[in-house]
Parts: sequence; C-alpha cells; structure tokens
Amino acid sequence: MKFAPPDWTTPGNVFPGEKVADVSWTVKRAELSTGPVIYHVCKPINPKGELQPLLHLHGAGSVRHAHGLEALARDFELICPICPGFDGTPRHGGVNVMKDLGKMWGEFIEKVIGKPVDLIGISFGGWTALWVALESPKWIDQLILENPAGFRFPHLPPLSNEPAIRMREMYVYPDRLPKNDRPLDLQDANRQVMDGYHPGVRFDQAVVDRLPEIGALTLIAHGTKDGRVAAESMQMLKAKIKRSHLIYVYDAGHSLESDQGERFARLVTDFCRRSEAFIVHPGYTQAAE
Repeated sequence: MKFAPPDWTTPGNVFPGEKVADVSWTVKRAELSTGPVIYHVCKPINPKGELQPLLHLHGAGSVRHAHGLEALARDFELICPICPGFDGTPRHGGVNVMKDLGKMWGEFIEKVIGKPVDLIGISFGGWTALWVALESPKWIDQLILENPAGFRFPHLPPLSNEPAIRMREMYVYPDRLPKNDRPLDLQDANRQVMDGYHPGVRFDQAVVDRLPEIGALTLIAHGTKDGRVAAESMQMLKAKIKRSHLIYVYDAGHSLESDQGERFARLVTDFCRRSEAFIVHPGYTQAAE
C-alpha cells in the first residue's frame, strides 16, 4: 500500500514542521532474517558528542512524531521502527504473535544498534516491549512501559472502538497530537494488524506468568486520566516485576508523550541516566510514585 503525502515508509524522507526546532527526523531501512523493517530516527541537528540510542516501540497509531519524543531526541538518538504490517509494510514470515515480535526486535537491536539498549514502548508497544525483555533479554538495559496494553482484567468491560469515545479515553489534550497524514483506511488497517498479533487476547496471562523473570530495571508510567488502561493492571505489573518503579503522570491520558510531552521527556531522561539512583525529582510537582 502506498500513500502520500508524506510517505512514512520511504527511506531518507524528512518530515517538516517538528515542534522541537533543534531536532530532525529521517527514515531508514534494515534487513532482518524475517524481512525488512522501516524505522524513523530523530536526533539533534547539531549533536554534542556521541548520542546514546533509545529504542521506541509504537502503539496502534504506528510511529507518531509526538512532542515528547522530539523532546527526548534532544539528548538521545531516538529510533522508532514500524512494526511489520503497519503503514502498509509487509508482514514477516514466522512473526505471527507477540512472542515472535519479542525475538524479532532483539534481532533488530543486534543488527541496527549492535549493543544493549534502553527500550520504551507505548500501549501495544509497551506490551511488545515486555515480550522483548523476556525473549531477547541480553539486548535490553532498561525498560520503560508507557501505559502498556494487554493486561485488562476480565471483570472490566470491553473497550469501545467508537472513534469519539476512544479519543476521549486516550487524550486529555487532543489538540497536542501530532498531525496524522495517514488516510483513515490506513489507520483502520493498522488497528487490524495490531489485533492480528494477539487475536482475542486482552489479558496476556503468558506474560504475567513470566514477569518475575524480567531482570531489567523498569519504569512503568501511567497517566492519571488514562481511560484505556486500568490502574490495577499497572499495579499488578509493579508487583510482579522485581526491579520496577510505578510513576503516575498527572493530567495525562493514554499518550503521555503528546498530553505531557516535556514532563514525559524529563521523566524518561532522568530514568535512563540515573538508573539505580533514579528518584522522582521534587521539581515534578505533578508526578508522583
């Protein structure tokens, strides 16, 4: 499937109108054993010294150039791959379910980055990131889970797919969302691809049973106004991941990186840099652990 403008899958493409003036985006391509992966890279226009890579796995909307991601790219080389099947890219043979994605992204880290990396995932990407930490643990230093999907308890009502309801549940400030140039049919197709990786699964018991295996220091970030992910699910992850912090970000919905971009970037930057010494800085008046 081809679409324009812009084509989010064309290597070398540069996207105009970044909200953070001192960073820029490009698009690249990697060849894995299972197939090609298109990935977006955001980094400072004039970097000072070598940049630490930070890998970001997207949610149902595919790669979005959110303010919080661009703010992170002031200090990191932000690498944002498109999950196979999204944005009209081809699915990979043998990569059918979430566990397969965990192995595939491990190979991506090995071939593109070449060393263990801090990994962040939002929603579907957070769910995927947990599988990466389980299936490819040697390639993960620290793990950041931004409102991860996949852990909706059976007693909770099903989530609505009605667009207006979904929008209210996801965003406190929809006006802060980056422009989405994808046609509506492609946006719908992306959600169908996402569902295909976990058909019928809303509570991933297979991951829950293995959470104690995760050795990476983990930050779980949950928006206090998130209408898609329940607080009890995040508390369950905190209880089962041995080396983890649970942080509530106030006045934020499902997408912290758009609703509270600068606060989100400060939080993630501090976590990545401080590691075991991480604490919530008292200057964060609207975030608490």
